Amino acid sequence: MHIGLWVLISVPTLVFFLFFDQHISAHRLWFTGISFMLTLLNFYFFYSFLIPQFYFREKKVALLLIITFVFILVYPFLQHLFYSYLMELFEWNFKKVRHPRWFFPESYTVTMLYTGLAYLARFTTRWIVDQQIKAELINQNQASELALLRSQVNPHFLFNTLNNIYSLVYTKSDLAPGAMTRLSDILRYMLYEANTDKVVLTKEAEYLNSYIELFQLRLSDKEFVKFEVTGDTDNKLIAPMLLIPFVENAFKHCHKKSPSPGIMIYLNLKNNILTFKVINAFKKETEPVEKQEGGVGMKNVRRRLELLYPGKHTLTVNEDAGYYSVELIIEL
Repeated sequence: MHIGLWVLISVPTLVFFLFFDQHISAHRLWFTGISFMLTLLNFYFFYSFLIPQFYFREKKVALLLIITFVFILVYPFLQHLFYSYLMELFEWNFKKVRHPRWFFPESYTVTMLYTGLAYLARFTTRWIVDQQIKAELINQNQASELALLRSQVNPHFLFNTLNNIYSLVYTKSDLAPGAMTRLSDILRYMLYEANTDKVVLTKEAEYLNSYIELFQLRLSDKEFVKFEVTGDTDNKLIAPMLLIPFVENAFKHCHKKSPSPGIMIYLNLKNNILTFKVINAFKKETEPVEKQEGGVGMKNVRRRLELLYPGKHTLTVNEDAGYYSVELIIEL
């Protein structure tokens, strides 16, 4: 795209040299080439450095506009000094350069033109990339929606949960109503509340808690799973069902005969930084989670994070002394 742009811009000059100026001196060719390189410098100084550095990364719009204004004022003077040095060095004689009233109006016009072109090209490119990411996110969500539903509340999970609830009802346990409420909360969250781009972090934490409590129905040791939430989660938004894959993997691959707690889940929010850590014991002869079949693949989770939080997250996976840990840090 860039090569095509510069070829298109160079066509008028090439046509002039080929058809209207039959006697082209070598120093004029050199001068034209140097002018073209200075034009490229002007364009890419904004396109590749200033705009990405000050607008896209820091959002310092006022500072960017000030630098742009100063650049447009100063750059023609620097060009004039540079051309004057070349003319003295190589004994060139260009009237347009020697007479400032000819040189500066054209130089200011060209500088403003290519600075504006850099802005237009940079923002157009950014818009195209954003549209591609949005389209990929839509495709990703559509393709994975059914898989996510099956993986989060799969038939095996529902079967075990309903069996456990049936046992509680049959024995007239006081835990039965609470278990039914938790299952209802999970289904309601997934079917209704999670159908948005972002949800309140508190809701996501409550969903995790409901999922954990239903899992604990199958355990005799109620201290086997430890879940802690710290920080003010009421005013922060997060992509829905982003954290549950790590919990599901911990449940599926944990060593259920390990000392309590065999699964530790920590959710902490501090200064807009979410730290989510899941640790589970596993048998050493068992393959790491990332190499096992089933569950929610880490590859898919990583890709979703890249699309949703580009440059604003880190995902660290460790295996040490019979424990498998995953730490996700997101700037919300």
